[in-house]
Amino acid sequence: MPDFLIKPVAGVDLKRFGQFLRTQNLGYLGYEQWVDQRCLPELDAGYKTAYSVSSNGVIVGGIVFQKHKCLIGTLEIKNLRVGTEFRRRDLAHFLVKQAEVYAKEEKYSQMIADFRADKTYSQTLSNFLKFCGFEVLFQAELYPGGIDYIVGKKLKPKSDILYS
Repeated sequence: MPDFLIKPVAGVDLKRFGQFLRTQNLGYLGYEQWVDQRCLPELDAGYKTAYSVSSNGVIVGGIVFQKHKCLIGTLEIKNLRVGTEFRRRDLAHFLVKQAEVYAKEEKYSQMIADFRADKTYSQTLSNFLKFCGFEVLFQAELYPGGIDYIVGKKLKPKSDILYS
């Protein structure tokens, strides 16, 4: 039975996290370029934040998020991945919850994410995010060549939560 360790990505783990992300391309145009030229440098600079899931020392999942560039009080999930053989173990749900805890601690009022509407995984991802409390806000072509769902979730301030 594998053990799982979820922790913030920092320091030497950044290179290993990048290697994991590169193996998880779901067909986005320029994905590897985004990992190498945007994601990893912005994680290193502290603009983006990430958590990884490791099993027996190997990264098997991760989430990347950041302060939204335009929407005040909004945390944006930029990337959520769990390796195929580790899915259906609630790891993605736990990663989203980690991002939500971070968002509440940093006093964000909402979270958003986007994903392609026309991929084989789109319905499964939509159902998963609905389970996590997100709802579809609208559809738009954010990237060339397809329609994207934009989903959001309002967050209750920590002071409004009696029990967790």
